[in-house]
Amino acid sequence: MQFDWLGNHLWVYLALFLVLSAERATNLAPHTWRHYLSCLALLIAFNLPLLAFSFWRKSLKSGLSPFFFWLLWAGVFLLIPIIIAALSQLYWQFHIPLFGISDYFVMLALVLPMLDIGLLVNALATRKGAIITWLEKWGIDGTILIGIAFFSLLFSMMIVSNQELFDKRELIMPKVELQLVFRHFFRFLAYAIQFSLIYLSLYFFYILNSRFLIPEILKKKGILLYAIGVAGGIALFFPILSQILVSLPMVKGANSLMPSETLVVFTELNAIIPGIVLITSLPLIVAFQWFKQNNEITKLEKQQIESELLLLKQQINPHFFFNTLHNLYSLSLAKSDQTPEVIVQLSELMRYVIYKGKEKEVTLSEEVDYIEDYLHLQQIRLHKDFELQFNKAIEDPSFLLPPLLLIILIENAFKHGIEPAENKCFLTINLESGPKHLSFICHNSYEPNLNNEPGIGLENLQRRLSLLFPNRHKFSAKGENGVFTANLQVWSH
Repeated sequence: MQFDWLGNHLWVYLALFLVLSAERATNLAPHTWRHYLSCLALLIAFNLPLLAFSFWRKSLKSGLSPFFFWLLWAGVFLLIPIIIAALSQLYWQFHIPLFGISDYFVMLALVLPMLDIGLLVNALATRKGAIITWLEKWGIDGTILIGIAFFSLLFSMMIVSNQELFDKRELIMPKVELQLVFRHFFRFLAYAIQFSLIYLSLYFFYILNSRFLIPEILKKKGILLYAIGVAGGIALFFPILSQILVSLPMVKGANSLMPSETLVVFTELNAIIPGIVLITSLPLIVAFQWFKQNNEITKLEKQQIESELLLLKQQINPHFFFNTLHNLYSLSLAKSDQTPEVIVQLSELMRYVIYKGKEKEVTLSEEVDYIEDYLHLQQIRLHKDFELQFNKAIEDPSFLLPPLLLIILIENAFKHGIEPAENKCFLTINLESGPKHLSFICHNSYEPNLNNEPGIGLENLQRRLSLLFPNRHKFSAKGENGVFTANLQVWSH
């Protein structure tokens, strides 16, 4: 079984341990591979239960009840890290060389459970499409504006809560006191507006890049003219925006808010900051535009596939409808006593076609019931000697598949093999299914000398398979020595 590295959280924790090991090696002198590898080995060794749980997470989740799974999760992500953190503080008593990373174990006892919960929430949001929905709704511009508003309000609350430190130009303000914010609300509002203007001045250069420089110059004129446009845009706009910023009361009171730490407009640093914004936003803008364009293409492809599948279903239903009317017509001509029974059976079959045929997926048990009703109807209608076998080995009756997918092969067998046969004929159906795989094989007799050209059924089936199960199906149909074999293999996600 192929291991899904990107779909598993194991690599996330390994990446975390690599980062901590690199950080430790850069802080120790001399900076050697010994420090890096010893730290990495210790982190992996002490967290082997967590890594093993991450590796076999899917198997554990499917094999254990929810209670025992989360009990095991709590032991791996809560209990064991806490025990390791406690023991690491007493490592000298056990003579364990921890190379000065005991504090890492204390930190990991707090970080690991929060990180895993964050990964689960992120996976849920990704699966539900919340991230894509957010990007589609707000876009990158809206997200940046929300960030500007958030940080403007946050820093304004911090300044009002620590006004004395700010007045002394000591800008380390870690606490927020809402009581002071409400008491000095208008001062807080003034700071929020001024912070917004500072951030919007940088946002202006991002807009200049995304709206004009990239689409009009980089894409149409090339990178050289784009570089000239960047330099010209900075030279044109940074003095104007810098002059506005140095005029703000908050900046005058604490000129360290300006990049150059002076109130002079024409300084190199005041021009370098917009340049950094333009350069760093380039890959972000290009990536988002690619994402947006790719998402639109994906939507169009999905709409096209859904439209084509709907058309294919509409082709199936009339084909079946005409066949069933022909069945009923034949029985009525013969004045068969089975005509009422056939009418009821046909109504049930048509009910399935009309109602279940609209659904995206049905269970295998529902499809099998439909097939058995169809076969029973054909046995009543056909007055000929033919051998019918329907062998089933169903491990998972809840296996999901598109409705009216398998019946096409059976209809094809009756139409081109059983019905026109003049001699003894047969139809053998073998159905096998597991949790991830379905096999459906039809063997039917046919007479090669008859002009039995396949109709739209098999072509329809092959097209539906290519749309519904891309790279997850195999289908073959061939006739040899008077036996026609149709073999369908399907794998679920």
